[in-house]
Amino acid sequence: CELCGVDLSNHKQLLDTHHRDGVKKHTSIQNLIALCKLCHSEQYQHQHMLITEEEKNIIYELRKHNDEALSKFVNTHIFRGK
Repeated sequence: CELCGVDLSNHKQLLDTHHRDGVKKHTSIQNLIALCKLCHSEQYQHQHMLITEEEKNIIYELRKHNDEALSKFVNTHIFRGK
């Protein structure tokens, strides 16, 4: 997801394409962004999008894993001078 950074490589069904300007026919690459279903449903005028509790839980767990991996990387490489 280009917004929250969650890695959906193994869960591609949870990845959507969002049109930045809201115009579905405007498909230029500059107007498109890859978002997880949760971030997509939080966009302006997208609250109607359905996302199941199971899908939400998968995204939350993947976000948690990403946060843990990032923290470990920062602590190992930046603060220890590696």
